[in-house]
Amino acid sequence: GKVDPPKYISPMYIGRSRGIQGNKNSCYLDATLYAMFAFTNTMDYMLSTPVDGPVNQTIQKKLRESVVNPLRECGFVGAGHMKTLRDLLSRSSTLAGWRTRRRSRRSC
Repeated sequence: GKVDPPKYISPMYIGRSRGIQGNKNSCYLDATLYAMFAFTNTMDYMLSTPVDGPVNQTIQKKLRESVVNPLRECGFVGAGHMKTLRDLLSRSSTLAGWRTRRRSRRSC
């Protein structure tokens, strides 16, 4: 299902254990997903537009059900969900190699 973004920022979204919990060096992905989905529905078409291939369908479902919906309902997404999403992204043929490419050594 679809969970709409909140209409205002409540205390549920402020403080410890809020937002998206990082997994290793995932702050770039965490911050991007938070900006795209936490308080706006502008990018929601990505959650329901048909995609090709079983891996991409699984990525879309995981993004919707384990990241976006909990973020909007509870204000928090655990690191385990982000690790699973990153692992799925690395299996997508359209994104092959994105996790293994050399990035800045600077951590978040």
